[in-house]
Formats: sequence, C-alpha cells, structure tokens
Amino acid sequence: MNHPSDRGGPTNFGITAATWGVEQRLGRDATASEVKAITRDQALDYYKRRHIDQSPFRFVAFEPLRVQLIDFGINSGTARATRWLQRAIGVPTTGDMDDVTRSALNAYPGRLVNNALVAARLKMVDDWTDGDQGQKVFEEGVESRALTFFIA
Repeated sequence: MNHPSDRGGPTNFGITAATWGVEQRLGRDATASEVKAITRDQALDYYKRRHIDQSPFRFVAFEPLRVQLIDFGINSGTARATRWLQRAIGVPTTGDMDDVTRSALNAYPGRLVNNALVAARLKMVDDWTDGDQGQKVFEEGVESRALTFFIA
C-alpha cells in the first residue's frame, strides 16, 4: 500500500520502506518495489524476531492483553504503548515496562486492563486524527483494529 497521506510511505504487511531498509541492511529506505516484494513468510519472520521475541510485553501473563500490547507496540512503538498502558492503570508514564508498571498490572484483572487499554487506544487515535486532519483517512481503520481487542 502506498497511500499519499501515510507518513511511512510504501508499506506491505504493515512494514514501512524505512523499516525494511534497516531490516535488509540496505543503508537506505527500501524502494516501493522492494517493499511490495515482501512475502508473507518474510513479514511473519520479521514480526516474530523484532516484535514478539524481543517485546517488553512478552511477559504479560494475560494473553489477550499481551497480544494487544504487542500489536500496539508494532503500530505505535513500545514506549507509546507502555505510556498508554501506564495511564490506564494509573502509574507514572515513563514509557518503560518497569517494576512499578508490572506490579500495578498484576494487581488488576487482565480483562479490565485489556479493555481499559482499548479505550486508551481509541483516545490516542482521536487525539492524533483531531490534531492532524490529514490523518483522518486512517481513523476508522485504526479504531476498528483497536476494537478487535475488546473482550465482552
């Protein structure tokens, strides 16, 4: 995909040209055709190595919350995902999965924290798209993605 309003430029499987250039050690952003050529297997390998195996969220016990945090970290960066989690559970927003955050996280039911984080993500998306009208085109899709993690 190469949407003109997407600041990340060409993407495939959610992987940007800049990210793929680093991943492939190109010394530059990947070209649109190099991004388009990313295979599903390459994308799965990339996400597993970079965003699951190395995730600061891999130790979160409640699986739906762990999966949501990893997804949030992929889309917005782990520090931002952590800060929104920290806001949701009422601890200082350091952006680090520190002992204070982990302790507070373990004090709440996983489903409650999971759904609070969904609400936090929706707030973040609203703030982002309200602050940059050029990004409104992505609002519905990003909100829909966040809502897929809600547990009734």
